[in-house]
Amino acid sequence: MWRMDGRAGVAALSSRIADAGRVRPRAWFAAIVLIPVAVMAFAYVAMRLCGIAVPQPRISFGPALGLFAAFLISGFAEELGWTGYATDPMLKRFGAPTTALVIGAVWAAWHIVPLMQAGRPAVWIAWWSLATIAARALMVWLYVHAGRSVFALALFHAVQNLTWQLFPVHGSFYDPRFFGPIMAAAALIAITLRSLRSRGGAADWRPTDHARARRHAQPAEQIADPVVQRLAADTRQR
Repeated sequence: MWRMDGRAGVAALSSRIADAGRVRPRAWFAAIVLIPVAVMAFAYVAMRLCGIAVPQPRISFGPALGLFAAFLISGFAEELGWTGYATDPMLKRFGAPTTALVIGAVWAAWHIVPLMQAGRPAVWIAWWSLATIAARALMVWLYVHAGRSVFALALFHAVQNLTWQLFPVHGSFYDPRFFGPIMAAAALIAITLRSLRSRGGAADWRPTDHARARRHAQPAEQIADPVVQRLAADTRQR
């Protein structure tokens, strides 16, 4: 950003941590906060139903508030990059589905070495990566429909990390075999329902005009216009 736009570009990007006013309608904040909470709640119930002895959550307001503040700061730092810097150009060029998958995959890959250093097995990392890519799909979906707010996604990111730490015991019972499929189901349901309700929503999850034009571009030799064919022939001879 500094190399392309200098100090003004950095200032413009940094200012987006305070772009909560972009979120319209304000009801989107409910989805931003409640989706990560709901995913954790469903995972907890699913684990208990499968016979896993997950302890009951014990939440203290003071420590939880401190964790939330820390996660919100780190969420701003990450989402200025993932969302503020990378998402808009990719949306314009590739559309929302490809943007979500690519950023989600890079986001997951970013954590693989630390997870391996923590002793996580490959299967655990694979399920965790599914949850991470699905979470990014939800985040791109929220970004597109809720006003393109970096603040909104930093808030989602912070709440997601907070619910992980509040999961028994300090997140030690977190099991991506449950969280991955549930997060993927949440992303699929949210995107499908919104697409069914709104043509605009559906369009945002189809390839962009740029991507469609690039995919369906015809070689000059296949165009019937004789002028175009003559220009193509001259180019080949040169």
